[in-house]
Amino acid sequence: MNEFKRPDLSSTLIHFTKGKNDDEAFENLCSIIIDKCINATKLKNLEDNEIVCLTETPLKIIMEYGFTNHTNYSNYKKFGLMFDKEEIYKIYSGRPALYMENSCLNKLSNDIKWRFAKFEPSFKYNEFPKKPFVDFTWEREWRVQGDLYLSECDNNFKVLVPNLFYKNKLENKIRDYFEDKFEDCNKENPRYLYELEYDYIEGNYFQKEIENEENCECNVFDPDENILNIILLDKM
Repeated sequence: MNEFKRPDLSSTLIHFTKGKNDDEAFENLCSIIIDKCINATKLKNLEDNEIVCLTETPLKIIMEYGFTNHTNYSNYKKFGLMFDKEEIYKIYSGRPALYMENSCLNKLSNDIKWRFAKFEPSFKYNEFPKKPFVDFTWEREWRVQGDLYLSECDNNFKVLVPNLFYKNKLENKIRDYFEDKFEDCNKENPRYLYELEYDYIEGNYFQKEIENEENCECNVFDPDENILNIILLDKM
């Protein structure tokens, strides 16, 4: 018997990058991959709380209905990182946002305020609402408190880009960056050192390769092993 799967549920969480345009969102995505970290942002009116936002809305539904709510509002672009929901829950202690009115904020304990999301819905979904309102429940937001380091999940993530053009651009940019860094570091602080050792059987000296214990992270990184798992959104 085939397992029934609900189309509105997802086993993944997605962090979309923002930007004024596609190129800016692309650069933000590249920075995350290079730094291996999604930097947390401060919450409005809760400056002591820094979070990373993700959505549990299934990617297929996002692609079908768009990246905006019913008023066509969104500052997200078609670039992002997809994570396993269970890993976000267990490794990063990620949790769903708590959609509440402002009046509820002070009723929350300080250790849970980072999950607060303002909720002031309008139940009249006409094309031109008479007054602005806040309703981000369509994002089905999850949050991680503090920075999200990609290495903590063993770099187990997928990269989302709009099309083949940006896939090639991303791979080339990431590869060029790490190749340059890899080469520069090897000049100053080589990954391997060599010492002469005598072979008593052969009766001569040979070079023995040993790991440089003081090498830096980029020396350990091999550009040829930097293979990104990329999803093209226009192929879905």
